[in-house]
Amino acid sequence: MSLPKDKTIIEALLSGDMRREDRALKDLHLSYFPYIRSYVLKNNGSAEEAQDLFQDTLLVFYQQVKKGMVIEHSIKAYLYSVARYRWLHKLRDTRPADDIIDTPEAVAVTEDMIEVLAKEEKVGLLAQLVKQLGGTCQELLRMVYFEKIPYRIIVERLNFKTEGQAKTQKYRCLNQLREMVRKNPGISTILRDY
Repeated sequence: MSLPKDKTIIEALLSGDMRREDRALKDLHLSYFPYIRSYVLKNNGSAEEAQDLFQDTLLVFYQQVKKGMVIEHSIKAYLYSVARYRWLHKLRDTRPADDIIDTPEAVAVTEDMIEVLAKEEKVGLLAQLVKQLGGTCQELLRMVYFEKIPYRIIVERLNFKTEGQAKTQKYRCLNQLREMVRKNPGISTILRDY
């Protein structure tokens, strides 16, 4: 299932048309509830608690959009961060302080968390684009940017003659990637801050 477009959802919620608003909220539920449910179930919650949490989170989102809030990142990141914060707050209220383990999962959501989620989405999108490139480009860019492998090792693994040749090929591959992004304005908009 593909995720709804953030712009389309926001436009529907601001349209004043109850049918469009209802459809947008249903799309949000179908698309994003599984993420929240999974998070709650993994963190000592029930399916019913996940449903209640998601409804509360959706209400917060809806109210904020109606007040004119601008989503700087993705709706998914916003919903996840609100739900996570509210769930952790509930856990802190219902469990003795000694029972709460201070792990990364137990840290309150901040703007930094939203930044991290947004970056993860952008990296995922870039990875999908890289997969559309040819095998050598795909492998080269993966090694350079995702695995941070030094060029001397890349030369050996991909059978380049010199590091300069590998760097030239990387430049060509990046140009192919840039062209793919340029041809798709939607992707360009998402990646512009990357």
